Amino acid sequence: MKWLAIVGATVLLLRALLEVYWFLGGEKFYQLRVIPIPTPDGPRLVEPATPSTLSVIVAFPFLAFIMLSRVGAVNGHLGSAGFATFVLAVASFLMATRTVGDFYVRGFFKKLTTTSFARWDTYAISPTYLMLSVVCMLLSAE
Repeated sequence: MKWLAIVGATVLLLRALLEVYWFLGGEKFYQLRVIPIPTPDGPRLVEPATPSTLSVIVAFPFLAFIMLSRVGAVNGHLGSAGFATFVLAVASFLMATRTVGDFYVRGFFKKLTTTSFARWDTYAISPTYLMLSVVCMLLSAE
């Protein structure tokens, strides 16, 4: 179980670092961040709002710490074990929800499948969130 927590925490930390890079103005891998929505006037680019970017920058390292402390990979005290169980269960639910998606541009059940974002979402982003959801679920049940 420890290796699952380490892999999950590593993925979360790398994802948070990517959000920091984008927040500071970085443009590499920009197609992973911006969703082009087709309209009659041409594609409209939808970019995540600053609060959602900041929430990922804060929440993902926090969740990584909870994962690692849950299996004893780091020494840290977050209160009761029930708190960590609750946080991991909620994170598992939220990541599973992201995996299913909004039935239009995100998730495995999206309708818009022809954009660069859609391909990345299908083959990398949604499977990553599915893996993280399973890891959080397994760690919450431990």
